[in-house]
Formats: sequence, C-alpha cells, structure tokens
Amino acid sequence: MRLVAEKTRVIAEGAGALAVAAAISGKAGQGPVVAIVSGGNIDLKKFCELVAVTATP
Repeated sequence: MRLVAEKTRVIAEGAGALAVAAAISGKAGQGPVVAIVSGGNIDLKKFCELVAVTATP
C-alpha cells in the first residue's frame, strides 16, 4: 500500500495493492501483467496507521 502511494500517488486499499505486490514479487506469472488497483474503501486514518514507517533505534 505504501509503495503504491509513494510511486503512483494512489491510495489503494489492501486488496487493491495485493495485485501490485504479486506482480512485483513475480508470483503473478510470466510476461506482461496488468494489475487492477482499487481504493477509496479504506479509512484514511487506518491507511496512515498501516503505512507508517516506524524507526528502530
């Protein structure tokens, strides 16, 4: 979800970002891959919690 937001400026819900994750990991198959990214069905506060980067000391 964070990668999609950073690279495309699209706020995608978890299920929408899953297709991108499969494509990036190579688990979506060989050749060209089309990912349908959905969004808008996630609370903005929850999105921020899920994509927050926590610093480790």
